[in-house]
Amino acid sequence: MNYNIMHEDGETECIICFDKTYIFNKVHPIEKYYIMPNCGCTYNVHVNCLKQWQKQQIATQININGTKELLCLYCNSPVTEINKSCCSDTTILKIKIICLVVGLIIIILVLFHLMGLKY
Repeated sequence: MNYNIMHEDGETECIICFDKTYIFNKVHPIEKYYIMPNCGCTYNVHVNCLKQWQKQQIATQININGTKELLCLYCNSPVTEINKSCCSDTTILKIKIICLVVGLIIIILVLFHLMGLKY
């Protein structure tokens, strides 16, 4: 089932905090983070909201076998977390911005040099 909440401006919101997407905090489809074989639920989340929710869920839920598991936010079907790299989307965006700023500084220094100005 599709549980995406769409606003008039076409933005979807995080199903956990109900906030829209922003440059440094975009919402992503849950399928980016979970393999959900037992349900057809689809919704969007912020990565930080999902991490907080996972910590809380793992701390409070134990399944019948005594092991901790993650469940779908809607139908409580077991889900499997997709193993991601160490960097979140926010971290990658910050790195890109830093690279852009450093690149601009280098261009400005080269222009100063070509114009014969001292820096």
